[in-house]
Amino acid sequence: MKDKPSSKKSNFKSIIGSTTAISIIVLLVLSFVLALYFFSTLGIFHLLNIKFESFPSIISFILLYFLIGIVSDIFIGALILLLNHSGKYTLKQQQVTSLVFSFLTNWAIVSFLDYVMHSIQIGLFATIILALIFSLIEYACEDLGKDEEKE
Repeated sequence: MKDKPSSKKSNFKSIIGSTTAISIIVLLVLSFVLALYFFSTLGIFHLLNIKFESFPSIISFILLYFLIGIVSDIFIGALILLLNHSGKYTLKQQQVTSLVFSFLTNWAIVSFLDYVMHSIQIGLFATIILALIFSLIEYACEDLGKDEEKE
């Protein structure tokens, strides 16, 4: 009879240990991804000579960009889904449409954030280049995801 309670305790401890280990791994991966976004955005800002007051302003720019970008990605995804289901457009036409709408929404988001955030000053040319870079990165990530699904 004593074996059952002790086995339950050891199972519970192993579950807690596994959960803790998985949580730490997930936090490390998320930290790495966020650091990658932060430093790549910081590098792009320096290349485009974008002025910013502090590192927290860059972090808030990234977070706001992603929050607003989620909504625009939903609309772009719905548009591409409609184009795909209509059957009238080729894959290349759908990809170009996706890239153009991604660029336009990214340009609108970056322009909005430039207007709202006084801690970051982005010029017109830099806004266009930044939106183009973000669009190309999104397009490349979408293509990689589709290639992995086919395999």
